[in-house]
Amino acid sequence: MCTDFNYSIKNNFSGLQEFMEEFIAYLKIISSNQSSSRKVRLVAEELLTNIIKYGYADSTEKLIDFTLHPNKKSFRIVIVDDAKPFNPTIAREKPNADSAEGLKIGGLGLIIVKKSCSRMNYRRDGNKNKLSITVPI
Repeated sequence: MCTDFNYSIKNNFSGLQEFMEEFIAYLKIISSNQSSSRKVRLVAEELLTNIIKYGYADSTEKLIDFTLHPNKKSFRIVIVDDAKPFNPTIAREKPNADSAEGLKIGGLGLIIVKKSCSRMNYRRDGNKNKLSITVPI
């Protein structure tokens, strides 16, 4: 299909904004399927937001490595970071509330990510989180 998209993201929200601008431009070039592009963009943004927001204890600048491997049937995302260990494959599936009104802000992003992907693998390798996700086209 196309070449991989590789990007090292600064672990702050301005770094995320810079990444998203480049990522959106890349997706416009490689995919005419707007629905699939929106889905992979949402998954990437949600995961990276969580890493930046919850993964780092201080404001020391670090880099998060992001790779997108596109093919005819799916997008495979690989994210490598040195944030706190977090395995999203075993995180809770359902929010603890009886209705949408009872939900706290947040908490749904990981559910959306899990429902958007066909495969999610996580491993901790030394001080690195390695997450691989397949998003079907």
